Amino acid sequence: MKYKVEDNFNLYRDGYSKAIINTDISALNEHKQRRKIVGEVHSTNERIDRLENDISDIKNMLIQLLKDRV
Repeated sequence: MKYKVEDNFNLYRDGYSKAIINTDISALNEHKQRRKIVGEVHSTNERIDRLENDISDIKNMLIQLLKDRV
C-alpha cells in the first residue's frame, strides 16, 4: 500500500518498506540526461588527458633523438 506524502503530490510512502518513492517521471528523465552528459564530459576529459600524455611522450622522444644526433 502507498500513502501520499503531505505537501508534495509526487511523493508516496511505501507501506511495507516505509521508503519514500518519487513518481515524477520528468525529474527522473532530467536526472538521467544530466548523468549521461556528465559521463560524456568525463570520458572526453580522459581522452584529452591521454592525448596530452601521448604528445608529451612524442615530444620527449624527439628531444632525445635530437640530442643523440648532436
